[in-house]
Amino acid sequence: MYKKGTANYNLPQWDALEHPDFLDDMNPAYSVIDEKLHKAETGSDDALKQLTTLTPIVEGLNVDMDDVQHDVTDLQTRCTNLEHTQLDHENRIKSLEQHDTDIDKTLVGFDETNTVLAEFNKTNASINDVKQSLSDIKAKDTYLFDGMEYATNKYVGEKNVKRKSGTLTVLPNTSEGAIELATIPAGVTIFSMCGTGIFVANTATLTAPLTGMEVIENKLSVNLTTPGGDFNSATINFTVEYY
Repeated sequence: MYKKGTANYNLPQWDALEHPDFLDDMNPAYSVIDEKLHKAETGSDDALKQLTTLTPIVEGLNVDMDDVQHDVTDLQTRCTNLEHTQLDHENRIKSLEQHDTDIDKTLVGFDETNTVLAEFNKTNASINDVKQSLSDIKAKDTYLFDGMEYATNKYVGEKNVKRKSGTLTVLPNTSEGAIELATIPAGVTIFSMCGTGIFVANTATLTAPLTGMEVIENKLSVNLTTPGGDFNSATINFTVEYY
């Protein structure tokens, strides 16, 4: 028999004066060793199975970590690009603000003589000059022999008398029959009409009033009668007034 055993499994430990007892000492000790070895072997098999199961999982996690690392790197690159883009936008905004400031300075100091506005002002001034000229013509009752209609300073009741004056050169081959002088608006009443012919024949020039002026179907015409015979050319000045 033994009096003391090992610390963990109480396996036999004999002193010098003790003698082993195979039935009571050795058999229980070997049973303990067999049980522990069996448990260790079984546990190692289970551990190996678990290791085999966990290995692909760990490997997958390693792949996932690589993907995560790649995504982190990609995000860092995108952040850097966004920072560069933001900086570029800030620079563009500063440039636009500077451009806006330059435009303001240009508008403050621009020269009207070199702008479209100046040209518009010149055109508007010219229009006003024409209007003033027409007003002067009406006020002075001036005759303009351009075939255009102008208002006069004459009135019949509340109706203003309009005037057309013109100049026409006639050659001998066009002097036969009625010569059309001007178109008169429909529905008007003739206030007055008159004319003068300047006839040139060889070395002589004759001025005479026109006779035979009439309005037919809104056309002012004259049957030209040449005093003194044939002529080389004739200049007709006419005026018709209506309301």
